[in-house]
Amino acid sequence: MHGGGISLLLDLAKSRREGVQSEAAKAIANLSMNGEVAKAVVLEGGISILAALSRSPNRWVAEEVAGSLWESMTPLPLPIL
Repeated sequence: MHGGGISLLLDLAKSRREGVQSEAAKAIANLSMNGEVAKAVVLEGGISILAALSRSPNRWVAEEVAGSLWESMTPLPLPIL
């Protein structure tokens, strides 16, 4: 993502509002299906932010965060030679 979109989503994930946390995590999960975005999440410190959110007592937040972590850690596809 260009223009700092991942940074903005990670900032939203740090919100005190659980609905905002959940939606930010969902967006990060969906966007992280793209390998370059997943890499950006990792490089911008997203794993530690998401890991902290994974301890949320709110089930919906925890589920969305689990999806975000899963997609962010999916290995990048190897180039076809």
